[in-house]
Amino acid sequence: MSFYYGQIHQNGVVNLKQNELLTLNRLLWSIFQDSTVNAHFNTNGGNVSITSTFSTNNIFTISENTIVAPSNTGGGLSGFKITSPTAFTTITINGDAFPSNVQGHYSLITLYSASVVLKVDDVNNNVESNDVTIYPNPVKNMMTISSKKENLKSYKIFDESGRLILSSPLRGNEQNINFSSIKRGSYVVSVETEKLTINTKLIKE
Repeated sequence: MSFYYGQIHQNGVVNLKQNELLTLNRLLWSIFQDSTVNAHFNTNGGNVSITSTFSTNNIFTISENTIVAPSNTGGGLSGFKITSPTAFTTITINGDAFPSNVQGHYSLITLYSASVVLKVDDVNNNVESNDVTIYPNPVKNMMTISSKKENLKSYKIFDESGRLILSSPLRGNEQNINFSSIKRGSYVVSVETEKLTINTKLIKE
């Protein structure tokens, strides 16, 4: 999922806070560096760990929570995985001051995907929105997902620990899901339509 595309300038600070009903524990970033800039990453889930996923010319290095770019380089593209010990909703990126004229000194940062941990306590208990209805709730055997305005694309069901239990593509604007094999408890149902994603708490009796 695409979240952000922007620049860090001199003494720049970028705060990203996703507004969906979910928390995150891993982010994947791609960075294009035009000149000298260091990017410091912090989350509200604890100290981050950074590992490299790819690089076009190995110009970036990693130092604890910082991605370090060397001076006097023609630029390059690299990817990184940023993890936190606990799930987080906000990440802050601080850019260092530049040693000379700020014009031409910048770094482009794109968050291009994220792994998601859905927590039952973080999800709105209302199972009906203006677009998607999930019923009955509580459910015993069959659950129905219905969309009023657009076609359904997929659904995912997570348990209380965030583990994926069921998932499948959807077609049309209504479909029944067999819930009989799921044990009793609280779950999160994430439904994706053509334009939005609905996350809701569901009780299995």
